[in-house]
Amino acid sequence: MATSTSAAAKRAWIQLRDLVLEDDDPRKRVSNALGITYFKVKVLISLLKHSESASDLVQRFASDKTYISLILRDLEVDGSIMRVTSPTDRRSKLIMLTDQGRELAKSARSILDQPPRAFNRLSSDEVDTLLMLIEKIMEK
Repeated sequence: MATSTSAAAKRAWIQLRDLVLEDDDPRKRVSNALGITYFKVKVLISLLKHSESASDLVQRFASDKTYISLILRDLEVDGSIMRVTSPTDRRSKLIMLTDQGRELAKSARSILDQPPRAFNRLSSDEVDTLLMLIEKIMEK
């Protein structure tokens, strides 16, 4: 029984992964709609929650310091972020969203929150069942 459950779980995962990351990839949708890379989208959405230093972003995204610097420079030139002196450490700079960056991040969030088109094939009851199962999977 464990083998068939394991095989079914693997098939279910492959189908979900393909649905989300290949058939209707939200990363492509948001990048195409906003004209920026998905990594920039992730940075902007992260900054919606609170300002962070460049080092915080390096750690958050497990990324290279040079790459984060390039991303931040591009976002600053585009007018999406600004750097301000930290109120707790004058040697440190915090990255903050500008009004333009906040609107861009909110637009990105709105696009990413749209379910895949394949969900339109489900009935209301099926969507409720799917939600219940996902919530069970997500329990910690």
